[in-house]
Amino acid sequence: MRSTKSLALVIALIAIACGSDIDLCGKVNSAINGFTTKATPCYPTNPPTFPFTAAQCTASLARCTDVDKRIIGSLADCLNALPTCTVPTTAVWAAQVQACVAPANALSAACKGP
Repeated sequence: MRSTKSLALVIALIAIACGSDIDLCGKVNSAINGFTTKATPCYPTNPPTFPFTAAQCTASLARCTDVDKRIIGSLADCLNALPTCTVPTTAVWAAQVQACVAPANALSAACKGP
């Protein structure tokens, strides 16, 4: 459960940081929706949810560098590549999530926002 809480924070930051690049925002939106679906079997009573709107995404990308945008895109790709969580594989799956999220620590302070 700890990993989904940390991921929720990172995804929220990325969703806010994901601004005017419609393709990147679409990629993040897809990753968020897919992640929620993939996580639900392991967390049926408390599945992860993320506040994400295209307007937030579009409004925020200007603060992000090209490097930040690549990190965000890679994170979305990694989340999209995750398998669906199963109860017997919860610990392994959580470790895979952490591996996806770890590079987001390198996002610039400006991109992470206030």
